[in-house]
Amino acid sequence: MVRLPKMGVQRARKRKRESRSKYVSIIIVFLIMVVVVLGGAMLSDTNYSSSAYDYRTRSPPGWSEDVRISYNSTSDREPAIAVEGEVVHIVWRSTWFGGQIFYTKSNDAGENWNEPVMIGPLDYGCMRPDIAVSGDDVHVVWENNNASAREIRYLRSVDGGDTWLPERMISSDDGNNSQAPKIAVSEDGMDVHVVWVDSRHADESFPPNLELYYNRSHDRGLTWEGEMRLTEADYESTGPNIAVVGSSVHVVWMDERAGKWDIYYRHSLDRGATWDGEVIISDSPNHEGPADVATSGETIHVVWDRTVSGEDLILHRMSTDNGGTWSESQVLTTSPVRAVRPRIVTNGDEVHMVWFDGRDGGNEIYYKNYVSEVWGADTRLTYTDNSESLSPNIAIDNDKIHVVWHDDRDGDLPEIYYKRNPDFINVPEFGHVLLPVIVTIIIYVIYIYNQKKEKHKRRTKT
Repeated sequence: MVRLPKMGVQRARKRKRESRSKYVSIIIVFLIMVVVVLGGAMLSDTNYSSSAYDYRTRSPPGWSEDVRISYNSTSDREPAIAVEGEVVHIVWRSTWFGGQIFYTKSNDAGENWNEPVMIGPLDYGCMRPDIAVSGDDVHVVWENNNASAREIRYLRSVDGGDTWLPERMISSDDGNNSQAPKIAVSEDGMDVHVVWVDSRHADESFPPNLELYYNRSHDRGLTWEGEMRLTEADYESTGPNIAVVGSSVHVVWMDERAGKWDIYYRHSLDRGATWDGEVIISDSPNHEGPADVATSGETIHVVWDRTVSGEDLILHRMSTDNGGTWSESQVLTTSPVRAVRPRIVTNGDEVHMVWFDGRDGGNEIYYKNYVSEVWGADTRLTYTDNSESLSPNIAIDNDKIHVVWHDDRDGDLPEIYYKRNPDFINVPEFGHVLLPVIVTIIIYVIYIYNQKKEKHKRRTKT
């Protein structure tokens, strides 16, 4: 065995101690940095404020807190939502001046919102707006009280909602009411489809008859082809919803022709030029509706609520062959009180649904999804004790789910609220990150200086 000289052993031990000290210093500095940066992040979160976040409340895991959108002194209701990438668009009806259409948008997936603006004409009686978007084209429809009756108005923006072209009427100004419009736009943005309820055939039966009418544009809303009647039956056809995929247009509605409310479906496979026959979607002796429809490829999903012995349940049927055949009805909720007005969107093979539900006393917004051909559990989204959360709507893009509704938590008058999934990532503000970094650098410099000072002392002694 070769023995190292005594001096060599001491130097080896010294290098080992210095190496160990170096690694320990790195670990200490890293831990200090983690602590101060996290402290800065928590400080940032504590001080974070936004005009849209005046009211914070409980939310389920993965969902953001509720964001208040409207701050009018009048009632705000009937919100509709559409999304394109990270840009989220919302319209709603305000009772200001007898009923006006307001609009706002977020350019960062719902984290910050523009100041709401009134986009409709300063006219009495605007209500029931709907919205669709494709790229920078934003399309809005609503019913408007004309001099003699209610008619369907249309408004278009070609710059993502920053400015709006002159509004126009797309129903006949014939002295009969045209109401409750719904709008959808094709993926390429060229085809715009609108369906509504019309009373021009009211004298054809008693009670007065209501029918569905339809209009379309093939040039992004620039020109419209003219109205087409979609239903011809006694009594009321009402509550339509519409979905578009490719050249296929799908419409669902409530119909009273059999002496009770049923859900009907009809589609066009040639961009709205011709329409196939009607299909009854509901299959019970109970009152059914209203309904919503969403599509993905040739798969069509329809949901609606059913009234059974004073209680309301939500049901689902689907077709995987573009409406040729349909699955059996599936009950989606087991609420003992009411589950009402479901709205759905698709994201590939997934379906996302919201509705308002009275199981907790007052009405709250609930959510559930359909993933891997299985419906998930009900998720309560709002906790507005002693308030009413109503009229939810939903949109999805880039795997971000956006939900909007109205409720009266802030007083007697309802306001528009919004939330999304996934939750917002609260990035610390620049100042709160910079300060921990500077402190860490100073601590590290002091530590290194002391290490070198101690090393110099040891060398001096030896």
